[in-house]
Amino acid sequence: MNGGSGRSNWENDDLESLTTGQRQGLLVANERLDDHTDRLARAQRTALQTEEIGHEIQRTLADDREKLERARAKLDDVDDGLKSARSILIGMSRRVITNKIILIFIILILLAGIGVIVYLKWGRGLIKKVS
Repeated sequence: MNGGSGRSNWENDDLESLTTGQRQGLLVANERLDDHTDRLARAQRTALQTEEIGHEIQRTLADDREKLERARAKLDDVDDGLKSARSILIGMSRRVITNKIILIFIILILLAGIGVIVYLKWGRGLIKKVS
């Protein structure tokens, strides 16, 4: 029995050392698990914050897109207005040129009429006196 009890002590010591070793291993594994859990939680928080920032950027970009589309519509309206104004100005300049030509023609007719009147009034008398 003595051999058996010696063997039993040795087994108890081995079990106790195994248990202590296993406890140490479990504690280290538990600490690693806690550390990894904390890292995962931080990573998840970072991912959520990044996602929120991404959504906010997306909303901002959508707002900016709407602003650009409104600006483009206003620019198209201004462009249409400029085209209308350009055609009106071209028409006005044509009328101005036409009016100038008509005015020059009237002035020439008036000068010719004045020349005829002067000739009839004084030109005949001078020609008769000379001849």
